[in-house]
Amino acid sequence: MNKKIRSILIVLLAVVTVVFTALGIAACNSVKLKGLKIENERTEFKVGDEFEVGEDFTVYALYSDGSEKDVTQEVEFRYEAGFDMNVAGDYQITVIWGGKREIYTIYVNAFDNVLKKIELNTQNVKKEYDLGDSLDLTGLEITCTYENAQGNPVVSKTTSLKNFTVTIVSDSGTAVTDVLDELGNFTVTISQGNIKDSFKVSATRVNISTVQGAIAAGKAFSGNVVSGRHIIKNAQPAAASPTEKVSLDYTYEFGVNYTYIKESADSQNEYHFSIDEKGTFCVQFSYGEMVPNPEVNAEMMNGTPYHLWYHRVRPYGVENVLNTLYAAAKECTNKDLKETADEASKTYTFSFSGLVFTSNANDYYETQVTFTLGDDYSIKHAEYVQKYWEGTVDSHTFTTDSNGYTTPIGNYNELDRETVDQVSGERTKTNPYTRDMFIIQSYDLTHDGRSLGDEGVIDYTMGQNPNNTLTIHIDNMFPETANFTQDPMYFNYPGNFGGDVDSGTMLYTDGYFIFRTGKLIVVQLLNGGVWTLILKTSHTYKTVTFNVTGIAPTSMTAQLYNTTTNRFYEANQKATGIGGSVYFRGAVNQYANEAQTAQITSGNSDYATVEETTVNGLKCFKFSATTSGTYTVTVTSAADSSVKCTFTFTVSEMPDYDSILSGKYTVTDYDGNIYIFEFTPSGTGEAANGTLVVTQTPTTEDGEPILEQAQMQTLTYSISLDDLSIVLTSVSGTNLGISLGIDEQNRLVLEDKYSITYVLTRAN
Repeated sequence: MNKKIRSILIVLLAVVTVVFTALGIAACNSVKLKGLKIENERTEFKVGDEFEVGEDFTVYALYSDGSEKDVTQEVEFRYEAGFDMNVAGDYQITVIWGGKREIYTIYVNAFDNVLKKIELNTQNVKKEYDLGDSLDLTGLEITCTYENAQGNPVVSKTTSLKNFTVTIVSDSGTAVTDVLDELGNFTVTISQGNIKDSFKVSATRVNISTVQGAIAAGKAFSGNVVSGRHIIKNAQPAAASPTEKVSLDYTYEFGVNYTYIKESADSQNEYHFSIDEKGTFCVQFSYGEMVPNPEVNAEMMNGTPYHLWYHRVRPYGVENVLNTLYAAAKECTNKDLKETADEASKTYTFSFSGLVFTSNANDYYETQVTFTLGDDYSIKHAEYVQKYWEGTVDSHTFTTDSNGYTTPIGNYNELDRETVDQVSGERTKTNPYTRDMFIIQSYDLTHDGRSLGDEGVIDYTMGQNPNNTLTIHIDNMFPETANFTQDPMYFNYPGNFGGDVDSGTMLYTDGYFIFRTGKLIVVQLLNGGVWTLILKTSHTYKTVTFNVTGIAPTSMTAQLYNTTTNRFYEANQKATGIGGSVYFRGAVNQYANEAQTAQITSGNSDYATVEETTVNGLKCFKFSATTSGTYTVTVTSAADSSVKCTFTFTVSEMPDYDSILSGKYTVTDYDGNIYIFEFTPSGTGEAANGTLVVTQTPTTEDGEPILEQAQMQTLTYSISLDDLSIVLTSVSGTNLGISLGIDEQNRLVLEDKYSITYVLTRAN
């Protein structure tokens, strides 16, 4: 063959080979980029925020064979026209990679969007677990619907739980962390504030092939344990081997809703815990004596307290201890959790170490744990040892290698070894004590051998007893086992804003101070007056009122009673009609003896009477006369005759009410207010009554009426035959605070709210 032709053929063959190779490569690389997918993008912003994609923002490249590739670090962003984070509005962000683009929208709001609804997509979430497994929320998709400032819905989807609260509650109502440590169903709730959604998972199988599964089994089957013993030993370092000394030795027993715990002989403390419909109830004894209001943790229903050095807490019950220790082991700073599980022998171990930050320093601990399950999966035996080094983290106390692993220098401060052995069976032990045994249902109060009942009254005169002290006895308490230790008695008094006071302490008032010792109440009276004591227990309520006569007064002030205002005011002169009544009293200095007498000391005493009475709870006197004239009445202190006051009462014939209570009157008060009174009678004589319209008009400094500020009140009027007073009753309008009367000259007078009187003038 011609060399030239052969060369051409070789070239052609080479070209063909290259072409077919290229075609083959193209055929092998037929997977194409289809598009982009964006997850966990931040879409909600407030005006002035800086734009950011979001902490968990991810962009995936999607290929024709269904594969995905994370290209987050390689993408480009483009902000579409009008983008301005300082102006509220909706803006589009374009994500670009490999010639493909994906657009998403962000919302910049002047106000925070309001979350209205959370919806969970749990289609790809694991829902069936073994006992002791940790909850796995992989695959959970959360859809949040917000309402923006314009009232429009804004929908956001995420797989991140960062901004949500996750709670897990078993069907028994127990809240758990992430470990499903009960057999049965659990409700998982995802929430933000009050907005939430939930779904169910379940733990149906027992798997004790792991330490975590065995701990969960021990807790789930702890109800099989009927008794146990818990021994705590402590040791400090020594030149030779340290000697471990028993510091506490507990025994405990369980019944149905009942736990009995007995401490070592040194302390002689024992506890009886019960649960009833009112909650946990505890009776504690120390050396045979009941402890008042024992401050003990209700978690002792689970068993005895265990001291954990590594963060200085005291969980109750060995099952809770193992849970707490294992959770700490998974998070220890040295990351050195070592564990073994021998399912055949049901024996398990784990150990860990690290630092824990206390109030002002980092302490170091090393922990070793061993436990064994019984045939019924309950904890049969457990032991843990913790060594504890106290001090700050520096070169003199600890060393830390390049991996962050910390080891101590020198001896530990203390070693703590705790062991427990438990027995399983049927819980039959019963509590010898019930809550009702200690609740006071009733009791009697007696003073000087006299029963006081539920609303007792004791009369007393200051100086009657040494130190003005008296005693009240508490008798016949029912039931006989009831006591103030479990059911405290509290003291109080009317008008006290400080709250109840435990009767075992002191209560001070203006009238007395008081305390209880055993079943004896000791009262020291301080001042004259009427003083009330309130006594309360959880089921009883009683009062004792002390009517205390004070010491002799040092002063006395004359006071008259105003039937309109229903109060006494300082005055010593009064006009009334024949047959009318005047109420008066001598007001003595505070807390003094108020006993007094009243006597008509003028010459016409045969035509008038004075009698003792009570008005609005105050003791006073009532004067009335059958003949017109001027009468003098003297009030004298019964405790000191030198302390007295004098009243003058002017009595006249009954006024002509028909004539007086008709037509119009006017008067101007000291403040410059002009009053106009207009009577419209309905009845006559002693039965005079009708309607009264009062207009009050303020004036300027020059005396000119300010008509636009005038106020009006409509009242009805009638005559009180008791004291011949004019009774006014408001019907409508502004309450002007006035009252009307007739003076000794039969003139109509106005008495304002300051008890100042003005004579009214007839108006045309």
